[in-house]
Parts: sequence; structure tokens; C-alpha cells
Amino acid sequence: MKKIIFIGCLLLWVTSAFGEITFKKKKLDLNFKCFDDSKFSKQIGFKRFEWKANQTEYFVAAHFHNNDGYYGLPYSTVYEYENQNIDGRNYPYIYIYYNTLEGFEFDKKKHNILIKRFLYQLNDEKFVLKSIFISINQQEDYDSLATIIKLMDKEYDDQKFMAYLVPLTQMFLDVENNNLKNRLFSSVERCEKI
Repeated sequence: MKKIIFIGCLLLWVTSAFGEITFKKKKLDLNFKCFDDSKFSKQIGFKRFEWKANQTEYFVAAHFHNNDGYYGLPYSTVYEYENQNIDGRNYPYIYIYYNTLEGFEFDKKKHNILIKRFLYQLNDEKFVLKSIFISINQQEDYDSLATIIKLMDKEYDDQKFMAYLVPLTQMFLDVENNNLKNRLFSSVERCEKI
């Protein structure tokens, strides 16, 4: 009987620890459905989270897993900018975040990719998501990112998870700066706040 209670408590602890930020959540603080050529392509969400180590509140980004009906683990912190003017147009908010893609085929060659994403707010409900695909040519850059991501996948405590995620986002910036000449292409999608 004690074993059953112990296992039940352990499962409850693991489930709640894993679910605090975004994992298995059906809705986050900001949720967007994105469309490519009028076809649904993805759902993304941002969740505010306070990292107690530095008393700072962050937005974290996560993808919605359509087959499962919930969000996955966060993969980047989000840079949030208010009232930005670009090329004569004012954007109330611009959100910038990153993720990676391993073994992406482009021009008959496989690439490890850093994807920089800009989510521009056009009005209360409409947004545009611009994604820039950058080939990571320096293997040590990609290996460093992959090592941190693997460590994050094994971390069940949200505060410790953030101890990897915050520096990872800074590493994304460094990798981007090291590979500026390796931009492959960009894409644009229309998004709606839900």
C-alpha cells in the first residue's frame, strides 16, 4: 500500500512539475493560429513565467501539438518590443524568438538550421510571422545548442529548466551572429490571435 501511495505521489509531482510552464497546457497567455497560403500551418503560444533565480519575468514560446491537443515544452524565451516603427509602419508589438531544425534539406544539401522568428502585431487580432532560416555552418555552434537542448529535455523542475532556456536564447543570438552570411531563405505566414 505504501508503494502505491509513493508511486502516486511521485507521478503527481512529475506531472505537476512538467506542466507548470507550457507542457500539456491547452491554452497559454498568448495563442496564435498561423496560416500559409490560407491553410492552417501551426499554432504557437507564449506564456509568462517568472524565473526566481534572477527575479525576472519572461515570455517563453511553445508549439501546439495538434495530434495531442496541447502545447509542448518551451524552446525559447521571447524578446518583446512595444511600439516599434519599421519602414514607416508602427507595430504595437513585435515578438522575437528562435528554434532549431536538424538535417533540413535545402538545395540538395542537409543543413542544421537556426530559425529566427518575428511575430509582428498589425492590429488587435492580426499578426504576421516572418521566419528566417539560417544554416549553422560551424559544427561547434550546433553541438553547443544540441547539448543544452538535450539537457533541457531531461529537466523536470521548471526553475532549473529556465536555467537552461535563458542562456540558450542568448546562445541563439551568438550563433546567429556567427552565421549571418548563411541565410538560406525566409517565409511569411499570416497569424490570428485566438
